Amino acid sequence: MEHTFIHPASTKDAKGTFKFDNSSKQLWHFSIQKGSPSGRILFLIKKNDDNISKFIVDTKHDAKVDIRVNKNDEITIIANSLGSVAGDWGNLKITKYEPYYILKMRIIALVWILFFIYLATKGYTIIALSSYIGFLLTLIAEKVNYGALKYSDITIYTAFYFLLGFISILLYQELQIFRKFKIATILNFILKIIIFTIPIAFIVFYIVFKKPINWNILNAIYQTNPSEALGFLESFIPIYYIIALIIFFVLVVYVLWYQEKRDKNIIERPLLLLIIFILIGFSSLNLFNARIPKLINNTYMDYNSHIERIKEFQEKLKASKIKFTATKKENKELYVLVIGESLNKNNMGIYGYFRNTTPNQSQQVKNNNLMVFNNAFSNSGNTMQCLSLALTEANQYNGKKFLDSLSFINVFNKAGFNTTWISTQGTLSETNTIVSVFARSSKNLIDLTCTVKNELNLATYYDENVIKELNKSISHDKNNLIVIHIYGNHYKYKDRYPQNYAKFKIAKPYLIGTNKKYILGDYSEYDNSVLYNDYVVSKVLDIVKNYKGVAAFMYMSDHSEDIARHRGHTAREDGFNFTMTQIPLTFWLSPEYKKRYPNSTKALISHKDSLFSNDMLYETIIGLAHIKTDRYNPKYDLTSLEYELKPQNALTLHGKVKYTNPKNFYYWRKYNTSLFSNENIKKIVINNVETVGKLNEAWNLGYRSF
Repeated sequence: MEHTFIHPASTKDAKGTFKFDNSSKQLWHFSIQKGSPSGRILFLIKKNDDNISKFIVDTKHDAKVDIRVNKNDEITIIANSLGSVAGDWGNLKITKYEPYYILKMRIIALVWILFFIYLATKGYTIIALSSYIGFLLTLIAEKVNYGALKYSDITIYTAFYFLLGFISILLYQELQIFRKFKIATILNFILKIIIFTIPIAFIVFYIVFKKPINWNILNAIYQTNPSEALGFLESFIPIYYIIALIIFFVLVVYVLWYQEKRDKNIIERPLLLLIIFILIGFSSLNLFNARIPKLINNTYMDYNSHIERIKEFQEKLKASKIKFTATKKENKELYVLVIGESLNKNNMGIYGYFRNTTPNQSQQVKNNNLMVFNNAFSNSGNTMQCLSLALTEANQYNGKKFLDSLSFINVFNKAGFNTTWISTQGTLSETNTIVSVFARSSKNLIDLTCTVKNELNLATYYDENVIKELNKSISHDKNNLIVIHIYGNHYKYKDRYPQNYAKFKIAKPYLIGTNKKYILGDYSEYDNSVLYNDYVVSKVLDIVKNYKGVAAFMYMSDHSEDIARHRGHTAREDGFNFTMTQIPLTFWLSPEYKKRYPNSTKALISHKDSLFSNDMLYETIIGLAHIKTDRYNPKYDLTSLEYELKPQNALTLHGKVKYTNPKNFYYWRKYNTSLFSNENIKKIVINNVETVGKLNEAWNLGYRSF
């Protein structure tokens, strides 16, 4: 597979010529680079100076052309930007078909025709048709996920769907005595829905998100509980797709029921079983060599191996097979860490948002009680990826692997703390996740997990339930570490708060800058969830403030959320943008803490504008609690005077992307503004401020002329 870019100028066409040494058939795929806000290119394809194709691609429409070339043929591509060069980075992906591809495809077609003829003579035409539909769905899924189809995969899928067809026939024949109960129809429908759902999911995901499913996407699926899955479907899959799928499966039920009604010629049991056993043997040996089954199987095995490896490491810790030191001489101190979910700081009043979404925390800031850190960002756009580093000594800068790393829970346990993990997250007990393994290593686990069973009563799992549990969890005779992992602002946003917090209604376009109602609705529902989150966090903070003695509070979100583009959050490189990194970070320190640990207090105040990626949480929480351990580096600790993260070294997306990338306008806007004095900023005229939200952002940066 060859991949190249094409970028025409506004006054001159881009032109490229390919010369071939061998004959072959190829798939040429033209598109606009993913993430471009605009772009439109007219492509002209010539073969040996003869025009063979002409088409336009833009950000929503790509083009695929089959081209057969012989030895010494020349293919010329001419790209015209149609007068615009904004966002018109064109992609060209060339995929070579296999030798004798057409002949092989004709053989596959012949085999399917024979399959249809044979089953039609036995009265099982519908079974043959349903197998073929599944086969076509799988080929489409392969095509959208990988491009050109492989003959070996097509052969494997043919055998597999033949097997599915003959198993269906076996069910009808062997369960004939239960015909009036339609048992065979029910079992066949269950089989079809299990098999068909996989290729349909790949196809729908590609249509909706314009990208294929990969390891990171599947990894997120393995960590998802039914509640999150339903929220995802409601939030991101258009309702007409869901209706179409329901209609499709209703039709499947009908044709299967109709098949059971029809009179059929019996296929002799020995012959039928022989065919099934042969196809099972072929499928079992080859199915997981096909690309989609291989991807699903490998990622699932890989994910489970990660979980088992972490569990094994934690078991070694319990058995004292892993040696490290951790001590704490002071006693009766309280440290509370709240880990939020999907909270974008740019939608928070304490960060200058034009809506008052954080009235309680804003009052704390006004009273100089809450420290707000302006340049914190997440190390990824996915909860498990973010927290796999944040909770452990592994980070983007030290080269350690989280699978073989201590968590800060391990360190606090070793130092004699009473450790408690309180969670409303829906993955704590229903699914084995990386976070749940670390959570279970705490001495006390309070699981407030939402389940499908209690979703009928949403109040049973709102985040405010952590408040009373926090009160009960504090030991006044020991040092305490309490980690609270809340559902926060995860979609579906309107399910994250009680209705009495539905303060913000659908916004007017002039407030936010879009007239897409679903985005405007998302903004308001999201802002309501931020308002409720403010209530929960402030109540937790109130409890910490009432503690008699040394106490500290820290709030940090795992990652942010891209509401404006209706993209949520993702860990993928091609779906990632810097909006997904914009997290809040706040601290509160008791007067007793400030008196006992003046250097930590001084360090935190001095670092309020420093860059901080949240994979350095491990060092920071250990430093905050002043635990002495040999598994700690002060240069990653925000509470240490030795802390430093230079802009050129700041990383995100697990080290794959520099935070100072030119596309990160959040960083560069602050940097450029910092170059001016306040008086100079006031003299600069900002052009094209078209919304109340943008006006508010400019005002908070210090600009006064528009």
